[in-house]
Amino acid sequence: MNLYQKNIYNYFYQKFEIISSSVLRDKIARKIVFLNEKYTHNIYLNYIEVPITTCCTLRCKDCANLIQYYDKPYIINEKKIIKDIIKLAAGVKKINMLRILGGEPLIHTELFKILNDISQIKNINKIQIVTNGTLLLNEKSLEIIRKNKKISVFISNYGSVSEKYNVLINQLKQNSIKYETDKNIMWWVPQTEFYHHNRSRKEMEQIFQICDIGCISLLDGKLHLCPRSSHGMELGLIRENPEEYVDIRNAKTKKKIYKGIYKLFHVKTISACDICNSFNSKNLPKIKPAQQISKENAKKQFLRIKSGII
Repeated sequence: MNLYQKNIYNYFYQKFEIISSSVLRDKIARKIVFLNEKYTHNIYLNYIEVPITTCCTLRCKDCANLIQYYDKPYIINEKKIIKDIIKLAAGVKKINMLRILGGEPLIHTELFKILNDISQIKNINKIQIVTNGTLLLNEKSLEIIRKNKKISVFISNYGSVSEKYNVLINQLKQNSIKYETDKNIMWWVPQTEFYHHNRSRKEMEQIFQICDIGCISLLDGKLHLCPRSSHGMELGLIRENPEEYVDIRNAKTKKKIYKGIYKLFHVKTISACDICNSFNSKNLPKIKPAQQISKENAKKQFLRIKSGII
């Protein structure tokens, strides 16, 4: 399956989770993929990440989204974020899960406005805020989440660095807010080998095909197929290539957004496949999660990567 087909399949496979038989769910999802491609050509986004800031309360040495390398992290204007998501939703049939990320999203003082507006978009099924357990939700955000059942919170537990983890859980419980947590992350896959491997086109296509991460990323108005692509281009670690993202913010019509996404979801590979080993995560060594790095050392590491010297 290509990425377009995978999103449709995953969307409907989850939609029919009430069916206990995985074999039957698989048959139904595959049939819908076939019918959609033959007749309707709708776009379904099963999962998408929307970073609302590159500011973070942590500086993890092995952050998969490369947040540690931002020398001047920024907060994205809430009006732009809301408008971007509205335009994106208008260009597709359904979005199953939209996750609000950072950096650390609770840093954004206008988070409540973002949640209030995007929760009213009818073809978004679920919204989830992903936090690292270092901050609490403010009262304005709590109020919005309390009254909208399609919003939930996911808390990553990085042990001692997630210093507000237990307090945050109590806050969510007291406000009857749905939440998920990984309880205690024991290991990460190392993400520091971020350099050009000079892989062949065929190798990159094979990597793209087997990669099951599926983290479509809408960063500052641009829709990328993964956070390595979005943050990599933003940081200048990957050469800017308009063929590898859709400029949602500057698209004039929902038809252009649809066509752009449809085309993007049929590419065979992207530049990020030359610099990423995440597809091979099962065979990579495991490391302690959320190890912190100083700003100075992160900058040195960034410059080594950018110069191609590892």
